[in-house]
Amino acid sequence: MKFCCLIIFLSASFSCTLSAADLLVVTRQDSEISSVTVTELSQLWLKQIYQVSGVKLEVADLFEQHPLRDQFYANIVGKSGNKLSAYWSIRVFRGEGFPPPALQSIEDLINWISAKKNRVAYIESHYLKSHLKVLNNAALNPRGEE
Repeated sequence: MKFCCLIIFLSASFSCTLSAADLLVVTRQDSEISSVTVTELSQLWLKQIYQVSGVKLEVADLFEQHPLRDQFYANIVGKSGNKLSAYWSIRVFRGEGFPPPALQSIEDLINWISAKKNRVAYIESHYLKSHLKVLNNAALNPRGEE
């Protein structure tokens, strides 16, 4: 029993190790967009808008169990996993669209961004490469502050 409690505690501790300072929203250096607000990010990922400052943007996600995805949706979009699933179930049922594509790793997101101009995704800060441009640092712009 003590061993099970230890495993649960360690699992919970590991999943909470990401801080808001680790979360960056990025695009390619040659992207036509230079910054976005938290509200615009939320609307982009919920597919309520498709462009910012007249620039059409594409967004992508990490797979559902990735801790960075949970952090992004909690801090930026303001939705838990269950609320997000309900949101997309309703939108898909009504024929109002589909969720952003979900990729398997941050490396896959970086490759996806690199393949086409004006693609946007969130990554952990230590994955930042010279060909990427930071659009929004979640630590500087928490949910609800512009």
